[in-house]
Amino acid sequence: MFIRCLGGYAQPLAVLVIWPDDLVELGRESYSRADLVKHFCDKNLVDSGLNSDETAILEEIPLKRGKLLLLGVGGGREAIHLSRLDFNDFPHMT
Repeated sequence: MFIRCLGGYAQPLAVLVIWPDDLVELGRESYSRADLVKHFCDKNLVDSGLNSDETAILEEIPLKRGKLLLLGVGGGREAIHLSRLDFNDFPHMT
């Protein structure tokens, strides 16, 4: 029963399965180049907020504030904007 309920909840979510070593390598390739680091640190990009697709997704979510866990969001532009909308980062697990 739990799995069926979870499946119904997770159905609209996009899921990508990647091996941990491949994920580390992808991160190194994607974010280690100086031009990309400079791009993700650009104030205009950080301040640009969410794009139209991200805004549309956010409008479909009934929650407008609270705890948030973001996985694989790249440079963090989305996390910065969502924190400004009163979403807090997920507490670190110890």
